[in-house]
Amino acid sequence: GNQLETLPPEMAALQGLEELNIDNNVIEEVPRPLLELYGLKRVSLAYNRLEALPSDLCWLTALEHIEASHNDLLEIPPREVISKGAVVILDYLRKFNRAKWTAKLDLSCNGLTYVPLEVIRMSNLTQLKLFKNELRSLPSAFGGLVKLTSLSVIDNKLSVLPPELAKLQM
Repeated sequence: GNQLETLPPEMAALQGLEELNIDNNVIEEVPRPLLELYGLKRVSLAYNRLEALPSDLCWLTALEHIEASHNDLLEIPPREVISKGAVVILDYLRKFNRAKWTAKLDLSCNGLTYVPLEVIRMSNLTQLKLFKNELRSLPSAFGGLVKLTSLSVIDNKLSVLPPELAKLQM
């Protein structure tokens, strides 16, 4: 493969570009110019070194296919979400963008087996819905969500809640 680490800024001018394949490179984060290709319908980023798909990817509303497999460090969004395809990925990312402003996040019905780290980092969250997932536990770091006033974890596989939840002002 190539050894691309990013894309040149001039690529953002290719507004007619509908398909982009940058597989088999050494890209660690989605290049900024790609996030400005609003006509893009298909993007493949497989076999890179991505750790996250940025929430700004949700603004590429024409995207119909996102391939991000074989990025062994990829954690955001969780693999359960990525495996469901572009529509679910973009919806997930859109919810995070919205939550930055509303402080409300609904990740229900995503098949999540763990609470994603980016949720725990959202210290401004007041409302969190995680119902109908596959969660077996909640992280102790939930205690850091000090503004949380509403938490819904209905229909998961939880057997215990972290004691840190008791410290929250819900």
